Amino acid sequence: MFRLPLNSIVTSNALNIKAKIACEGANGPTTVEAEQILHERGVLVCRTLLPMAEA
Repeated sequence: MFRLPLNSIVTSNALNIKAKIACEGANGPTTVEAEQILHERGVLVCRTLLPMAEA
């Protein structure tokens, strides 16, 4: 497991993700556009609860 900074999974690299499941932490590393690409490829994206994240 590794951690990515904010907006690390974006449209330009979403096609390179080889995982079947992507679970976010509290930093929300996936853009909405990239998440759509992942869903289209059959990757399960477990979104973070951003309102619960520390400020």
